[in-house]
Amino acid sequence: MPPRELLLLWEMIDAATRAHDLVESHSASDVEADTMRRDALL
Repeated sequence: MPPRELLLLWEMIDAATRAHDLVESHSASDVEADTMRRDALL
């Protein structure tokens, strides 16, 4: 796999991990009510 594709893959994994950490232990309604947390996911 070319280095550029590996970098993009790692960035996608990092973004998914950060999104997971952001909402971990919060319900969907909690995330929806917290506009800063919700907007950070977008």
